[in-house]
Amino acid sequence: MLTLGAIALPATATAAPARTNLFIAHLVGDQETPPNDSLAQGQVIMHLNADGTVSYKLIVANITNVIMAHIHVAPRGVAGPIRQWLYPVSGPPPQLRPGRTDGILAEGTFTPTPELLAAIETGNAYVNVHTSQLPAGEIRGQLRAAH
Repeated sequence: MLTLGAIALPATATAAPARTNLFIAHLVGDQETPPNDSLAQGQVIMHLNADGTVSYKLIVANITNVIMAHIHVAPRGVAGPIRQWLYPVSGPPPQLRPGRTDGILAEGTFTPTPELLAAIETGNAYVNVHTSQLPAGEIRGQLRAAH
């Protein structure tokens, strides 16, 4: 008697990767263009909400005389245009926050353009914190998906 066994094969269809809704960046001086030796640091956490808005919190440490913070669009190592103000939350003009800041610099919600959202999702956007000492930017961090 000849017995034939059946072999079960798993389904080979793969699901598309889930779209992430959380983006982060670590901000330091050596990510600036050109790099600097600032001892300041920062963290930004961004959440893409179901309604298409983005909620964010920008936390800094050891930084003095902040005048503004933004999201810029450009790859790492390249200076790019401002696409979203983060501090002051209401947008221009810049606003001096005198003295040292340690803690939350800004938090809020904004509605990104499709182009800005695409840049954030693909790692082509960065957060830049500008100070009176380094008005072109003291600390910078490229946004990336948090996995």
